[in-house]
Amino acid sequence: MHVRLISFFVVLILSLPVGSHRAEGALYLSGSGPLITSVQDFRGWLLVTSDPDWRQEWNDPSGDVPRFKQTESVRLGEEVTVLTLYSNPSTDEKGHIDIICDIRIRRPDGIFSYEKDAVVCGDGELAGEPSTVRLAYAVISYSGERGDPCGWWQVEVRLKDGNTGIDIILETAFELVNEAQMALAEGGPAGVP
Repeated sequence: MHVRLISFFVVLILSLPVGSHRAEGALYLSGSGPLITSVQDFRGWLLVTSDPDWRQEWNDPSGDVPRFKQTESVRLGEEVTVLTLYSNPSTDEKGHIDIICDIRIRRPDGIFSYEKDAVVCGDGELAGEPSTVRLAYAVISYSGERGDPCGWWQVEVRLKDGNTGIDIILETAFELVNEAQMALAEGGPAGVP
């Protein structure tokens, strides 16, 4: 069976320096907060946002706290972005971090749309305090297209600290809804095609 991969793009943000981080706690989220998973002091979480300008918010040179609108649903033609965030990575004897991600995206019908192991998600010299919030290089973008199955799309990222061997399994999901489902959820007419 041929699985269409057009809908998902995993982008490596190679232009972001290792110092692409925010001061500890300097992240504002609207909606329900993401589940932060921690092993020892190493922390990670996934954030699903519908903000088209998330990159500008993150890279704002003014130092203002970035504000991300979280979402759990997407309509056909709309885009959501899944950000992998982490803090407290360990360093080697040279002060370098080594963060690797294994990424799995499962459609509502159980078929994997994307599977990739050993994606470099952070490396080089650690800039700033270890406790600062950092954005992984791999960013997942999804745009709902006709033919994509409606329902809950599952995202799993295994975030590994290569310097300690600690890994954290991060999971989130978003729902692809058709227009009629969305209209009902928003209190609109049920007959929307």
